[in-house]
Amino acid sequence: MQLIQSGARNNDQQHRSDIASTLTLYERHQLRAALQGRRRELSAALRLYEEVAIHSVPRAALIQRTTLALNEIGLALLRIDDYQYGTCRTCHRTLRHQTLMFQPLTTYCDSCMRGTAPAQQEGEERWR
Repeated sequence: MQLIQSGARNNDQQHRSDIASTLTLYERHQLRAALQGRRRELSAALRLYEEVAIHSVPRAALIQRTTLALNEIGLALLRIDDYQYGTCRTCHRTLRHQTLMFQPLTTYCDSCMRGTAPAQQEGEERWR
């Protein structure tokens, strides 16, 4: 049992090391600050949308989109804290640094976004 736990601990340390090599501590701090700032802006906008007395479809859509964006930011901040940030949700590869800097809320690598990841290709071949 301890061997399994030790292996899991080593994998976690390796994963943290991979993330650390993807983003420097300074970049993580900058990213966290930017996401928190964006969350404050969106929260203020959401309060404004909710205070407006007019009930309309565009207003409801704004509230829905803003709420979704706030949720995505919250999840990104949690991933940063848990050292899960920068890992593809599908194939678990480390995301490219450039992708993270330009799309900080992304959770998929370029291959998985295009549908060309090895795991996806294997699944597609089975259905052909």
